[in-house]
Amino acid sequence: LVEPAAVPAGSDLRMKRETSGATLSTAAEALLTSITTISRLERAKTFDTELALRYEAWLHSRLVA
Repeated sequence: LVEPAAVPAGSDLRMKRETSGATLSTAAEALLTSITTISRLERAKTFDTELALRYEAWLHSRLVA
C-alpha cells in the first residue's frame, strides 16, 4: 500500500501565496483556473486535491526562485 500525498491546507496555501507576493489573479492565471476557485480553495470552501497539489508546487517554485 502507498500512502496518499498530504494535501496542503487552504490557509497554508494562502500564507505561502502572500509570502511569495503573488496575487489571487496571478495564481489563477498560472494554474489555469478562476480567481474564485483559488479563493474558495484557500478558504476551504471547496476541495480539489489535484489543484491543491499543483498550487503548492507552483508556490514552492516561486519561493525558491
